[in-house]
Amino acid sequence: NYVRVTELLTHGGAAQGARAVDSQTGAELEIRARAVLVAAGPWTERLVATGTGTRPSKAPTRALALNVVIDRKLSDVAFGVRSHSGRRDDPVCGGHRFLFCAPQGKGTALGTWYAANVTDPEGTRDRGISALLAEFNDACPGLELSSSDVRGCQWGWLPLKGGRESGRPDALAEHPRIADHGDQGIRHLLSVEGVKYTTARLVAEQAINRVFSSLGRTTPRSRTAELRLPGAKDRDCAEPGAMPAREEIVGAVRNEMAISLADIVFRRTALGAIPGPERAGIEAVARLAGAEFGWDPPRQKAEIDTVLSQTGTAGATLEAVG
Repeated sequence: NYVRVTELLTHGGAAQGARAVDSQTGAELEIRARAVLVAAGPWTERLVATGTGTRPSKAPTRALALNVVIDRKLSDVAFGVRSHSGRRDDPVCGGHRFLFCAPQGKGTALGTWYAANVTDPEGTRDRGISALLAEFNDACPGLELSSSDVRGCQWGWLPLKGGRESGRPDALAEHPRIADHGDQGIRHLLSVEGVKYTTARLVAEQAINRVFSSLGRTTPRSRTAELRLPGAKDRDCAEPGAMPAREEIVGAVRNEMAISLADIVFRRTALGAIPGPERAGIEAVARLAGAEFGWDPPRQKAEIDTVLSQTGTAGATLEAVG
C-alpha cells in the first residue's frame, strides 16, 4: 500500500498506535489501537525502536534473497535440483543448496540466490540474476538459460541467525520471530518476522494469539487454515493473462488499496502473468478502473502507457521488498 508508518505512538508505558504518512499526498495521520503488531520485514527492528527507545543493531542481520522468472515453462510441477556451488560462492547457505523450479503461469520461477552484507541492492540484484542462471545451467546443462529468457525477478530481505539461533551468524534464520516488547518497557507492543512463505499462515495465527494474550483477552479460534480468501476460487481457475472479472477489478480498487492500473495488472490480478496482457485487455481494465477512480481520457492513456512500458521488459522487478 501507499501509507508509510514513521513512528509508533506510546503513552504510559503502552503502545497506542502509529503515526503514518500518505506517500501519494504527503498527508500525515495517526492510527490509534489498543495493541500494535509490527510486521515490517527488514524495517521491524528500526520501527520497534521508535516505541521502545532502544538503539537498532548496526550489524548486518539480513540477506538479500532473489528469484528469477523466465518466460519458458520448464515443467507442469515444481521440482528441485542440487546446486554445484561451494561455500565460497554460496556463503549464506554454505554451498550445495537446493535450487527450485516452480511453474508460474506460462513461465517458471527459479530460485533462490542469496547475498549478505549488501550495500548496493540493485547492483547485487543484477549480479544475482546472472549467478542464478549460471547455477541452473551448471546443474542442468540442457536448459541453456540466458538473460534473454528472463522476464523479471522477485527479491526481498530475509533475516539471518545473527546470534539469535545456533549456527553461523551469517546463515539464514530457520525459525520465525514473535516478540512481546513488554520486557522493554512498552506493553501491548509485539513484532513478528517470518522466515518461510510456506509457514506464513501459521506464524500469523500464532502472532495474533500473542496479541490477544497481551491484552488479557480470550483468543478466538482461528479459521484461516480452512477459510479461503474472497475470490480465491476464481483466481485458481484464471488463465495467466486472462481478463479478470469486473468484480475482481472493482474489488482491487475498493478493498485492496490499488491506486494505479499497474497495481491492478501486476499486483492484484493474474493479468500481468506470463505471457503478459494484450493491449485490449489493459485498455478494458483501464476503463473499469477509470470509472472507479474518476480518471479522464488523458489519465487513462498515461496509466495504460505506464503498464505497457513494464510489460515484456527483461529484468524488470516484479515485486521488490526492500
